[in-house]
Amino acid sequence: MLVAAKALMFDFYGNAAGQSDAEATPLTERWDLTARQRLQPPYPHNHLLISPVNPGDTFAARAGTTLSAGPLLPRHEWDGEANDARTRFALLALTNPKDGREDDYDRWYWDRHFPDGRRLPGCFAGRRYLLAEGGAGPYRHLAIYLYDNDDVGDTLDVLLRIAGTPEMPGSDSISPGHDAWYVEPHRRP
Repeated sequence: MLVAAKALMFDFYGNAAGQSDAEATPLTERWDLTARQRLQPPYPHNHLLISPVNPGDTFAARAGTTLSAGPLLPRHEWDGEANDARTRFALLALTNPKDGREDDYDRWYWDRHFPDGRRLPGCFAGRRYLLAEGGAGPYRHLAIYLYDNDDVGDTLDVLLRIAGTPEMPGSDSISPGHDAWYVEPHRRP
């Protein structure tokens, strides 16, 4: 469903114990922060609901969320063959450009950062989203990368090693307050 959605809203939670399965509609996907990433605190969000929405829907955060945003509209088709069944985990990268630097940011993200992210071990598809006009949330840009390798650690180790190097350079056009989370599909206990 994540692959087919025309627009997304997301809600992060600190503790899934306070959220019932009834809150997740049949069209809502539940995700959890990967165990490897939870080892690197502090993370106020351990769980995530991603809901497909219509592009013109009004944003309304669910009660108890620690971070919400939407609707987010796809900026392009999936790069790679996106497949929900193949996805073992995903990276959600949430960013904003610095004021007045949107064009520089987009050029860097499209030409350099997005392709660098797609080359990480296990990444088989990626897509960028933009917060819709009238949408709400602390981030205007979202990139989702899908992975099919068994161990998120393989990918995370490479990312931590190359981020900010010539293999994956940063940009002075990105706002310093960005976030990224590796999440995996929710598994009921």
